Amino acid sequence: MDGPTISYTDTGIKIMEGNYVNGLLEGEVLGYNREKGYLSAKSTYKADKLEGIATYYNAKGSVIETKQYRSNNLDGEMITYDSIGRIVRTQLYSNGQLVSVEPKFTIEQSGPLDESAPAFPCDPSLAASNNCSERSLMVYLAQNIRYPSQARELNIQGKASVTFVVDKDGSIKDIQVLRGHCNAIRNECIRVVSNMPKWTPGHVNGKPVKVRYTLPISFKLE
Repeated sequence: MDGPTISYTDTGIKIMEGNYVNGLLEGEVLGYNREKGYLSAKSTYKADKLEGIATYYNAKGSVIETKQYRSNNLDGEMITYDSIGRIVRTQLYSNGQLVSVEPKFTIEQSGPLDESAPAFPCDPSLAASNNCSERSLMVYLAQNIRYPSQARELNIQGKASVTFVVDKDGSIKDIQVLRGHCNAIRNECIRVVSNMPKWTPGHVNGKPVKVRYTLPISFKLE
């Protein structure tokens, strides 16, 4: 095979557009859903191997995942998004091996594509800015975290990780510290999260659902 190629199912639905050079896929390749025909993937090939960033889409055209490849192996960040573009999970790969995972939120029931993440209440002073909810959350943490004196005296610093459930009514429940460096920092994480105002709950198919959210909190000595 040599040159542009388009593949179809037996029923006439286009499933792939690409280009071959001496029998090998080369350059941009577009993949389409076999049942409904919408663009489902966009990737780049070099000598028949995935290379660079591959992007995956849902039926509405929203990006649901991006992956980085090097010579057909996952290498770099793999990012998963919800249907409104919020990051759900970041995974880091090196030469095909999973190095780390940073989940952000997990909706605690399965649902269709129109699911959304919970949101921290937007500060009115930040209403005109992009990502108002996330910016407001950062402001809340900056204004409310108290660096534990015990951790300060022992020069303990770093990124803690807290997970909690945003209930159907937006209340915060089931707080757990995944990484906290010391008891004083773990206790401070629990205190500051438990004192949060109610969030806007996550939704699936227009109905509020329980969502487990993972929040990194940095403790850094100046």
